Amino acid sequence: MRTEDRQATDSVAALRELLDALPPDLARNVFTHASWTPKRSDSYERLAFLGDSVLSLAITSHIYPLLEPGRFGAGELTKLRAQTVSGRSCRAVAERLGDNANVVAWDAGNEFARVRPPLRGKVTAGEHASAPAAEFDVAEWSRVIAKALRAGGIAATAGASDGDLIADTNVRLGSLCAPLAFTSLTSTHGTPPFARTRFDPEAVPFLAMLAAAFSFKPVLVSAVGAAPSLDADETAAYAAAVFDRLHADGRLGAYWSSWADLVTADGTLAPVAAALSAFAREARPLRKPNDMPMIAGTYYYRTLPDSTHTLYDAYLGFIEARRIPM
Repeated sequence: MRTEDRQATDSVAALRELLDALPPDLARNVFTHASWTPKRSDSYERLAFLGDSVLSLAITSHIYPLLEPGRFGAGELTKLRAQTVSGRSCRAVAERLGDNANVVAWDAGNEFARVRPPLRGKVTAGEHASAPAAEFDVAEWSRVIAKALRAGGIAATAGASDGDLIADTNVRLGSLCAPLAFTSLTSTHGTPPFARTRFDPEAVPFLAMLAAAFSFKPVLVSAVGAAPSLDADETAAYAAAVFDRLHADGRLGAYWSSWADLVTADGTLAPVAAALSAFAREARPLRKPNDMPMIAGTYYYRTLPDSTHTLYDAYLGFIEARRIPM
């Protein structure tokens, strides 16, 4: 083993030891995103601020005596420090922590329609026609990212927003999610166009079913949001109903979209926080997906928006029949 490789291995081992030695309450904060806790102060954000400052000081203390004053002025030192503590450098270290039990997967996001602006004009795609204009670019982006993360022993996920499933944004989950461990979906629209009412708990599970069908992967709903017109109690009831439906459909899990919804103006827990906490305490086991048969994705997008409304009606009938005991 080369000296630099041995040093890198020793450094990662030391970092793992530090993580394993964290007190339970601090470890919980370190791995808690702000969207998954009623109190934002219980997330990792304050620790991230502190960590950025400590990391910057540590790097500065390390490189300052090593570099010649005549060649490296303040400007050069600032650039070098920025490169050293950049996301790319930190990600390289994080990839080496792939076997840490607290890291399940990297979420590469869901804004793939922005990878490259769609071509002007309507994309024509029949059942066996060529892929939409941006599909190959998006799929290659996903493949490269997933490969890099797998090399570090970390799974990757990515997916769509609800807008990618109710409009043709040239995002195709079949090719996008092929190299990924599972698919993620964000649905913060609140009341999508096909919903029956502003309080329709079946709309998000329907979109998750579409994501599962088009990606051929398990689905995690990484953001659920309610219509702004719902009051606090209605939002709580909506959240409980949506999470119950997602579990019944066999999804991997779900997160609420905004921490701000979880607390009131005076800092007390909002009703939706209590509803989500009650659901989490049940610790329900995962269920095997039981989805209805689906049409091909190319036909679905070609016949929008009628296909969404037709399939949603079929989905409502499917889940109603599933609830009837045999």
